[in-house]
Amino acid sequence: MNTLTWITAEIRQICETYKNRSAGSESERACAEHFHQQMTGWADHVATESFILHPKAFIGSIPSQAALGLGSILSYWLAMLFNSSFFSFLCPILAIIGLASWLFEHILYREVTDILWSKKVSQNVMATRKASVETKRRIVLCAHSDAAYELPFLLKLKKGMIITLAILADVALPFCLFCGAYQFFLDPNSALRVFWGVLNLLGAVSFIPFLFFVNWKVIVDGANDNLSSCLIIMSILKEMEEKNERLEYTDVCCLITGGEESGLRGAFSYAKTHRKELLEIDTVVIAADTMHEVSQLMIYTKGINGTQKNDSKASELLRQAGKNCGISIPDAGFYIGATDAEAFSRYGIKATAICGVHHMPMSYYHTRFDTWNNLNADCISLTRDILKETIVLFDKPH
Repeated sequence: MNTLTWITAEIRQICETYKNRSAGSESERACAEHFHQQMTGWADHVATESFILHPKAFIGSIPSQAALGLGSILSYWLAMLFNSSFFSFLCPILAIIGLASWLFEHILYREVTDILWSKKVSQNVMATRKASVETKRRIVLCAHSDAAYELPFLLKLKKGMIITLAILADVALPFCLFCGAYQFFLDPNSALRVFWGVLNLLGAVSFIPFLFFVNWKVIVDGANDNLSSCLIIMSILKEMEEKNERLEYTDVCCLITGGEESGLRGAFSYAKTHRKELLEIDTVVIAADTMHEVSQLMIYTKGINGTQKNDSKASELLRQAGKNCGISIPDAGFYIGATDAEAFSRYGIKATAICGVHHMPMSYYHTRFDTWNNLNADCISLTRDILKETIVLFDKPH
């Protein structure tokens, strides 16, 4: 069985055997154990480490923010209709809470609402194939095994409508705060209150759909996002074992994280816990995610909505590897979201990422169509070659 056939067969088996791999689920844990057992045969050391997370906090706060926006609008009108000081005060408070949640959870990827959601246990699996002579460097290939809850937006709405609703919601929440502050602090008896209130009602048009942003009943198979990269990086360790290959001075590691769809929780946990050892020797982390489109292969020099910079030398390593494999890989530029690489970058660990996914979500992204028979063999094969070449380049004396 050739490598590509093995990767496809493994992804199919996992999709059929370990369904509903949401972060912190029994299925995610069983999948991690499966990966642990497999990599034991290819690595010198494999460790599974558990961590606590609140898996629904990150994605679940979006409907919560929409509800807070609607509550702010309702409070504005109740304050105006009944001349109520209570609702006049409540209106800006609800908007502030919604804005803070949006800013810290989704723009900065900070755990601020997690305590309000149920707690579970996820895990990271780290496999290390040691250098044959001495460990002077370490390269960590990283991918996540958890799968996402389905987003009906991406299943039912046209791209233009998704963009329009997202922009309106981003504007509407700050506008709720403006209206609340205007009413409470500036001119509570002005005729302009009606004008601002009518405009404020337009925000409800964008908030209401976001109440149904997540379908908690459906967890996608996650074949592309991100079993594709999990099996790519694992196959590299497998091949090294089969060919009895080791690098003289570089450890080759494979890190399978949990909880990525919950806001990079697994990567943050691993980076925080192992920061000291990851900084003791020359280490680079290469995160790989959603390998589906060759035309969309890009290097992620920044992430977390452009707020976190990744390592330029690590990015250049990927770029050169791409050139050696016959492809010029562009930088991703600004995009909405993040990769596991940024969790490591936040802790000062050299990291970057490569992904092959369209930034305007396609039918296979966070929907029930992310299945094993919707893989792209060309993208998987090319990415695997690029990552293998990246390892070779990193191992060269520098």
